Amino acid sequence: MPFWKRQTGHESDRLRNMLKDEQFDDVASLASDSIQSALALTELLKDPEVEVRANAAEAIAKIGKEDVRTPDGMKTIVLPAVLNLVQNPNVHTREAATRALTGISWNSLMWKDFGQIAERVIPWIIRLSKDPSAMVRRNALEALSVIAGWIVDMNETMEQIEPALPTLRMSLEDTELRYHAIQALKSVAYRRPGWVKPMIGDVTALIRDPHDIVRLNAVMTLKHVAEAYPEELRTTLPSLYILLEDTWERITENAAIAIGLVTKEATEASVVATKLIQLLGDRRPEWRREAAVALGRIATIEPGIVERALPQLKKLLEDPDQMVRVSAQTTLNVLSI
Repeated sequence: MPFWKRQTGHESDRLRNMLKDEQFDDVASLASDSIQSALALTELLKDPEVEVRANAAEAIAKIGKEDVRTPDGMKTIVLPAVLNLVQNPNVHTREAATRALTGISWNSLMWKDFGQIAERVIPWIIRLSKDPSAMVRRNALEALSVIAGWIVDMNETMEQIEPALPTLRMSLEDTELRYHAIQALKSVAYRRPGWVKPMIGDVTALIRDPHDIVRLNAVMTLKHVAEAYPEELRTTLPSLYILLEDTWERITENAAIAIGLVTKEATEASVVATKLIQLLGDRRPEWRREAAVALGRIATIEPGIVERALPQLKKLLEDPDQMVRVSAQTTLNVLSI
């Protein structure tokens, strides 16, 4: 047996014992320092014991959080090994490997060349979204959701995520996957609302979902589309009105903004005006900006409704956030002030 294989075997035994004691951080630290340890750790994703496989995936998920001294090793050894294992015929190995892939996605920004990592991972995620195992599918969709969020946050090219759009749309129908699918679509809609426009009906159907976070991400997705394509959202108004009665305030606030963006009648606008005026004073700048934009749309229909917000809008001209100041001024311009 070659020397490097013997060494890897010895290291696997050591890491295996550590994993059985749930020493995830220590194992992740070793794998961060040593390519040999990283290789041994990926081998443990094939261990015959379910506990060891799961713990190995947990440790890999933590590697990116360490001060990785071998980033090229992570890219050339750990990631290829994980991508190889997601093809394994053993379902338990695939489940452990996709769990590791989710962790890699969460921490990929701390590695070099995030864009290249996303480009390599996304085609595999698309394949894995059709896996017979529900856990594999969930892990894959979670990884896709994370990557979509990073792409938006880091202003990476959105074209990397475009091939996954059919997968995301199909996953909205799956109760096991829609949580992560709508999370990803919310990120996509923020930067590319036009890509989500064909899915408005699919997203609107989630407004009645029993899970709060699914409803929240659905209405936030619709809100992003409404800002760019208000006419396309007119048919969703009855559903958005339902959300004004939701028990979670974050949902009602987003629904009010979406309604304000698409409203074309004074009676519609009056329903949400008070909520939007309240949001002008919110501590979150993005909510102040969106509320100002929605009030600007309302002002084009019924200026009188918005005029009672003049003190708040004028105060926002001195807001520390530039986009808030611009949105407030735009609304005041509609009112000829």
